[in-house]
Amino acid sequence: RGMKPLLDWVAHHRVFWADRLERLEQLLEKMDE
Repeated sequence: RGMKPLLDWVAHHRVFWADRLERLEQLLEKMDE
């Protein structure tokens, strides 16, 4: 019961950070060129 809000928060931020990290990697690749 008490874990549900935490799991929702983790799931939300995992998507958020996955998107951010993907963009960051693309940016670094462009800088290397």
